[in-house]
Amino acid sequence: FDQIICRDVLEHVEDPNKIFNEANRCLKKDGQLVITVPNELYLVKSVLPFDIKEHAKAMGHVGAGINYGRLKKLAEKNGLRIIDYNYFGKTFSRMLIELLYFLMGAKYIGSSRKKMYKYSYAALLIFSIIYPLMHLDYLLPRKWKGAFVAARIIKK
Repeated sequence: FDQIICRDVLEHVEDPNKIFNEANRCLKKDGQLVITVPNELYLVKSVLPFDIKEHAKAMGHVGAGINYGRLKKLAEKNGLRIIDYNYFGKTFSRMLIELLYFLMGAKYIGSSRKKMYKYSYAALLIFSIIYPLMHLDYLLPRKWKGAFVAARIIKK
């Protein structure tokens, strides 16, 4: 393949190394792997004073996320190289998401996750309120560590 997109998958698997290994096998030389993944700032270290681990587990996450350093090691171990990366989900987005999780509760998140692809007026309303506020993150420096990392990776 010329390109593989792996968006918010790594945090749901026991061994992310297998995904990188398979991407290397499937990509052409100079092919790109585009990855987004939450890191520990999203999955275990909350901005607000409450334990977010239960919420992450309810969403099907199996670890503490993958930060840029680990992402880079996984890529290099499997014959890949990160050519660009950026953090997103910085301070303002994290506070809004955590507030939403806190208000919803882990139990509700777990049950609503099963219905996430069904049309919902409540979800539409919440998204329309939160989305414009999340753009405040663009006021922060580009490499300021956020709760998610996005990376463009090529096969060497």
